[in-house]
Amino acid sequence: MPKIKDEIRYNRIHEIMFADAKDDEDVAMGWFYYMSDYMEFPIKATAKLRLRGGKTETIAVEIVEVDANESRDLSIRLGIVEKGNQRVQYVSPESITQIDSTANNLEILNDWLYWHDFPLLAE
Repeated sequence: MPKIKDEIRYNRIHEIMFADAKDDEDVAMGWFYYMSDYMEFPIKATAKLRLRGGKTETIAVEIVEVDANESRDLSIRLGIVEKGNQRVQYVSPESITQIDSTANNLEILNDWLYWHDFPLLAE
C-alpha cells in the first residue's frame, strides 16, 4: 500500500480491483484483469532492463501483453518486444520508465506503480 494517499486513485483501485477480493490471489488476478481488459496494446515505451553482471540498459520497447506470473508470488509482468526482435520478454511494471500512449494506459500503469509505492510515470 502506498505511503502517500491519493484519494481518487486509491478509491478507484479499491472499487475495481479489491471489491470482491478474498485473498492475495484474488488481488493479483484483479490487477491482471484490470490491466489486460482496459489497456490498449501495443504501447510504445522505454524500459530499464537488468543485464548479466548487474548492469542496466534503458531501451525502446513495445508492451504487447500482460501476464500473471502465478509461479512467482502471483506477480504481474508485462510482455515487451524490443525493436527489430519478435521474441517476447517479460518484465515487472516498475521496469517501465516512460510510455508514449493514451492517458488511459498511463493511468492504469500509474495505478499499479502507486499501489506498490514506486515512482509514477510522467504525464
